[in-house]
Amino acid sequence: MRQGISAGDFTNRINKRFLFADYTRQVEAAKLGIRTPINIQGLNAGTNQSSVLKNMIEGAQYTTAAEQQIYINEVRALAPTPASVPEPEPEPEPTPGPEPGTQLLLNPEFTDITGVAADGWTSSTGWQAWAYEGGGTNRPCVLTEMPIRDVYPTSTSTGFIIFSYVLATISQTINITGLGGNNTINTVLNIANVSNGSADQYTFTVIFYGGSNGTGSILYNLTTGSVTAPSVFTDITLTLDRDTSPNFDNIRSIKVSITSRDSGNWGGQYGPAMDYCRLIVN
Repeated sequence: MRQGISAGDFTNRINKRFLFADYTRQVEAAKLGIRTPINIQGLNAGTNQSSVLKNMIEGAQYTTAAEQQIYINEVRALAPTPASVPEPEPEPEPTPGPEPGTQLLLNPEFTDITGVAADGWTSSTGWQAWAYEGGGTNRPCVLTEMPIRDVYPTSTSTGFIIFSYVLATISQTINITGLGGNNTINTVLNIANVSNGSADQYTFTVIFYGGSNGTGSILYNLTTGSVTAPSVFTDITLTLDRDTSPNFDNIRSIKVSITSRDSGNWGGQYGPAMDYCRLIVN
């Protein structure tokens, strides 16, 4: 026993050190900044590391200032080193994508024509110039205006694709690097049944791929199925929504296709006519 310290004081110090050892077993809570109940000299209120040390040091009895400093150093040696609380992980930035409201298809209005083909679009049977009639005219045509206003529905558009009597698919595939903050993809087809009294069918399909150029897994496939074209030009919309599409941000290419034919006539292009096809992100 150190000279000048009573047996009671010494026992008091030993008890305090045992109590502090009990405190160190709660180091995980202390590191997380959790206030925990510690019983030192009857102290049961919620406290933290700094106040425990303060009470332990101030509550002890010392013969000299040197004795107090020795005890302070011993207590500090027992104290756990506070661990820094890790910073929360930042929210991932969305993959850069097109601005909301952007239209992504090439030549959506069918106004750009090279020869007899619509730029940006592919026809499974090829293209032909428009003909009023003729047995050899069996492929789609692209026009900058409706050729016969008393046969075709009235439209102020300056671009059309019209199907003939051989089944054909008009399509376009685009690549995207990401969708950014956009939440929907709307693909809009404006189409009408312009044949001489026949109820021509069409199928409108949008396929979303995980790879570029229409490769990789098919993430989503939207389609109207085979349906009758409306008698006047009407918007038909297929929508993909982020909230119901867990792979929305994994889309890397989109294929838009329209399949149709003139089922009532065998010469000339009198099948369904498309005024425009647009793919818009929002």
